[in-house]
Amino acid sequence: MGKLIEIEGSKNLRDLGPISYLDKKLIEAGMFFRSAKLDEISKESFKKIKSVYKVKTILDLRAPEEIKDSVGNMMQELGGNYFNIDLVVDIKPIIVPSFFSSDNERLELARHHENLRFEEHELWLNERKVQLREIFNLFSRKELFPILYHCAGGKDRTGLVSGLLLSLLGVNTDMIVDDYGVSSKYLYEHDEQTDADPATGINIAPFSTWKQYQDFASPPKTMYRTLSYIETKFGGTYRYLKSIGMTDTQLTDIISNAV
Repeated sequence: MGKLIEIEGSKNLRDLGPISYLDKKLIEAGMFFRSAKLDEISKESFKKIKSVYKVKTILDLRAPEEIKDSVGNMMQELGGNYFNIDLVVDIKPIIVPSFFSSDNERLELARHHENLRFEEHELWLNERKVQLREIFNLFSRKELFPILYHCAGGKDRTGLVSGLLLSLLGVNTDMIVDDYGVSSKYLYEHDEQTDADPATGINIAPFSTWKQYQDFASPPKTMYRTLSYIETKFGGTYRYLKSIGMTDTQLTDIISNAV
């Protein structure tokens, strides 16, 4: 699975590939990139994303009010594509205190927040079917590759889309969960000199390790539950994507585009 890509102004930027299983390539390096918001990236850094990593398309999963025009404008100036598909759902905010009185308090709040994360995933899967179909339709279009998709922190909306994509491509559950969970590591390490991660709105000061932060930001259990939910309710990711309007041809094209 791809490592963190360090470009000035970026956060949680990484390549989904390469991933293989039993000598079969599932995802080639340099096809799908995932990231936190790109608002702080300079034009020079943006040119590097375009020239070094050959990114042709930026897909922004944020609501319009979250977006600065600079990224879309820069992408179009450099001859690329920019799409905005709003995946926001109405969910209770994740509130983290400035300190925990005990480990028991932290663990209890972590269980509560994990449930909120899973509820959010359920809402996306059931209330944002049109938007998810639009996203995967873009993934089926070879001329748009390589694609970089992102939200604010690159872990929630981006995490769900990545989970669906990796599952469709045949990546095993543990690797999908690892990809989801490691966002916490990269966000924590990036922001450990500050009191909060502005991309996620989670106060990181009370956490002494990124693993503690992960319990609130991108708990592995959430992705395990999400994949199990998709399997139980829809019969798997392929059938879920068919149920929201994707065709067999489009899904086959996505699988082909990944390699």
